[in-house]
Amino acid sequence: MQNLFEIVLPLETNTGGSYDEAHETFRRSILDAVGGYTEMPDAFGTRLDGDKLYQDRVRAYRVLCTVDQWMTLVDTAFNLFSDQPAIFHANLGTAECLTRDEWVNKGSQVLDAASLS
Repeated sequence: MQNLFEIVLPLETNTGGSYDEAHETFRRSILDAVGGYTEMPDAFGTRLDGDKLYQDRVRAYRVLCTVDQWMTLVDTAFNLFSDQPAIFHANLGTAECLTRDEWVNKGSQVLDAASLS
């Protein structure tokens, strides 16, 4: 069974340097591991740590894969974005990618709640 995962990664290092090369390498790692991903539009991430407010430009990736594949990709992210004390990632839930023919063949079936949990 595969799940849809999301990871949010900064566009700049903690000292203001570019993470362009790290993102390129991470995208290649995803392609090599599972064959595809969805890259979300750049955004701003904000977090409060004690009295200090952090705001970063970030980019999120969504990936359909197994838990084991995902854990390897998160490990890759920690290695590539090495100055990050934490990286947000989430399991968005069970998902599948169907071809048009697979959808047509399933068209008469009704998805029950158990198949979506």
